[in-house]
Amino acid sequence: MPNIFYRFISYLIPDRKKRRQFRKAHMRLSLSEINAKKLESINHILKFSIDPRTIPPAQGCLKMIQDGSVAILNYLDGICRRHGITYWIDSGTLIGYMRHRGFIPWDDDIDIAMLRSDYDKLLSLLDTEFKKDGFYSRGGEIIQLFYKDTPCQVDVFPFDVGDSVHPPKGEQYQRFLSVLEEIKSHMDFNSDAWRARRQPVSDDYLKYCFHMRDTQLVPQPVDKGFLFYGVETAVHNRSCFAYEDIFPLRPIDFMGISTYAPNQADYYLFCQYGDYMTLPSDFSSHHGSSLAAQITPDNYKTCCELIQKYTPSHREDSCPA
Repeated sequence: MPNIFYRFISYLIPDRKKRRQFRKAHMRLSLSEINAKKLESINHILKFSIDPRTIPPAQGCLKMIQDGSVAILNYLDGICRRHGITYWIDSGTLIGYMRHRGFIPWDDDIDIAMLRSDYDKLLSLLDTEFKKDGFYSRGGEIIQLFYKDTPCQVDVFPFDVGDSVHPPKGEQYQRFLSVLEEIKSHMDFNSDAWRARRQPVSDDYLKYCFHMRDTQLVPQPVDKGFLFYGVETAVHNRSCFAYEDIFPLRPIDFMGISTYAPNQADYYLFCQYGDYMTLPSDFSSHHGSSLAAQITPDNYKTCCELIQKYTPSHREDSCPA
């Protein structure tokens, strides 16, 4: 393996003892032996040897995407505060806060979540409050928020309320999942295509989702019932959370915005991702390819405009002069 590889490993694994362990494991392999199984072993060593917090933050176009997404969130945050809408950072954004105290270095959007009542209120305000000065939105599986022709975005996930204080377990949970699978089998769109803005979500499908939720899944929601990702969302993990796992929300600072995280953020993430504090096996964007690749000479200045006008504190390194 070329020396540059070991220089890279030296950068990622500053601890000399751990680096020697890695080199010994690797030197045992001949070129003919480096196959998928051996690469998996190397990946295992890297996964548990590297402290993810030592990975430097994004630079260049990816940093511009992140800063632009923060600007969109900051604009949305003002609307939420004026109208009493409460949200928390979610999914990869929450992992970024917990593990990196900012963005995951290779992440390219922002995820937030809110209760269905707030989500519906936000939907009703988008046309009059959000869609100004180049901001616009898409509805469907979730709400997606954008600015002009930039690839910066914020995804908003709804959370539905269950018909019991306690999350379903055992057979109850399996029945819960079977209803969700039945709903999913009626999807008349491809989730990846929808997120890539190539396919809409039909009103008929959304009506079916809500009908099944109200008649089969949770026919009688209760106050402070268990919480789960909205019935229409195509999330991969269908964990159910007790109300107190999320509320009361914890005030945090995310990239200069005073916002919130779930009350039991560590447990919340572990239920969805397992050992989220170690490096993942896949660093690719869930958009298929990084949104940073969509910054072009045509929208570069617009990205800078978004950042300069709407970030909580202007960072000159986001848009070089």
